[in-house]
Amino acid sequence: MLILGKYHSRGIHEWEGVSCSFHPLVKFSCKECVEDESGFYPNMKCQGEPSHSANPLKCEFHGLAYEIECTERAKNANSAIDPELG
Repeated sequence: MLILGKYHSRGIHEWEGVSCSFHPLVKFSCKECVEDESGFYPNMKCQGEPSHSANPLKCEFHGLAYEIECTERAKNANSAIDPELG
């Protein structure tokens, strides 16, 4: 939740030596690459193209508001996430 609010939602997928774990940094551009069960492409056959968020938050105010909301929800993760279902 913290990474989603601070980086991913703003279209930032690499920061301070860390990369987004929601999706691969490069997505395939051909129809021959096969993805694994996590949605990543371990054996890409093409050059690929950079991944991007469909609707990144460009406004600093909206980005900060979303980051605050994600931080608040992350504080309640222990009570909101079912231990068996995840």
